[in-house]
Amino acid sequence: MLPRKVPANVARWLLFTGASFTAAQMAHYGLVNEVVADAGLAARAQAVGELLAARSPLVLARMKRVAAEAADKTLADALRHELLELRHHQRSYDMTEGLRAFAEKRQPAFKGC
Repeated sequence: MLPRKVPANVARWLLFTGASFTAAQMAHYGLVNEVVADAGLAARAQAVGELLAARSPLVLARMKRVAAEAADKTLADALRHELLELRHHQRSYDMTEGLRAFAEKRQPAFKGC
């Protein structure tokens, strides 16, 4: 899988030599989203958890499914699948609640349905 994530010459170097990436190198190649100092790790993890917890669990599940399945599909099929998931989501409570909360300038109360 590594050659799919980083340039082939970099993947070969790592695989053939057993070398390791530093955190900065991993960030450079997109293998991690961010690098956090040890002292700030717990606070950052808490902040990310709170950010995700404030989102609709329904839409997060749908986005996770679309993203996971997209790699195995043609572009046309992936776009069709994404549109289908969007259409399903448009009929959900969470979509209506999100739009209502935005219009009322308040935090949404998602239910995951």
